[in-house]
Amino acid sequence: ELNSILESWSITSPTIELPRFIPEIPVDEPLKLRWKKLEIEAVIVTFRESGSEMLETIRRDGIHDILGFEGTILLSTIMPDEYLTEETFNTTIGLIKEGGFDGVVGWDMPVYIDSPKVTSLTNLVSATIYTAKYVKEGIPTIPLLKGSDAGEIKMHARWLKCLGFDRVAIHATEYVLEHGELRERAQDLYATALGEVLEKGFKPLIIGVMSPSSFPPLLYGECSDASFAGMSWLLRAEEYMVYDYDET
Repeated sequence: ELNSILESWSITSPTIELPRFIPEIPVDEPLKLRWKKLEIEAVIVTFRESGSEMLETIRRDGIHDILGFEGTILLSTIMPDEYLTEETFNTTIGLIKEGGFDGVVGWDMPVYIDSPKVTSLTNLVSATIYTAKYVKEGIPTIPLLKGSDAGEIKMHARWLKCLGFDRVAIHATEYVLEHGELRERAQDLYATALGEVLEKGFKPLIIGVMSPSSFPPLLYGECSDASFAGMSWLLRAEEYMVYDYDET
C-alpha cells in the first residue's frame, strides 16, 4: 500500500508557516492568555485520550474561540501509545475539521530504539500511510520523522520527501530524555534525524524541547527556518516570562 502511494503521489500539503517558538497547550487545560501581548503567533494543542469531554466542546465551539486565539493552532498526535489506533486517527480527522484547527502534526506511531525490528517497521509504514491520508483529506500536515535506527530514519526521510513535504517535525523528547545504556544510541539517532532534515532541505519543527538548553546549537544557529515547541514556555508564559537563548 505504501509503495502504491509513493509511486502515484501527486498531492502537495499546504505550507504551514511557523514562528521560531511555539508553546504546547494541553487540551484538557485550555488557557486564555494575552496572546498579542506575549507575541505568540502559533500554538500546538495536545490531548491524552480520544474520549475526552473537551473534544466535544472543541467540536461544538471551535478551538480558536475556546483559546481566544486568532493565530495558527495545530493539533499534535503525540500521545500515549495506547491511543495511537485507527479509531483515534479517525477521531482526529473529525476534530481537526469540526474544531477549526489550522493543521496537524503527525500521525505518530510507537517507533523506539529497543522495539523489535518488525514492530518498528510496521509502525513506521502505518504512520506514513496515515500521514498521507491527512493530506488527502485536505488537512495541512507536518509529518513526524521517526525511526528506530539510522537506516529507518533515512528511509523515512526519503518517503516524506517523496510525499512532497517541505517541513517535518522531530519529537526531541524521545531522544534527549533517554537514559542508561540507550542514551548514546538515542543521541546518535537525534543527530541522524537532524542531519537528514538539513540534507534534504526540510524546515524543521523540534517538539518537546523543555528549555533552550535542549536546542541543538548547530540547528538553532544556522537554520533560520527551524521552529521549537515546548510545554515549559506555556508555564513561563502564564507568569508573563520568556526564555532567553543564553539562559542556563
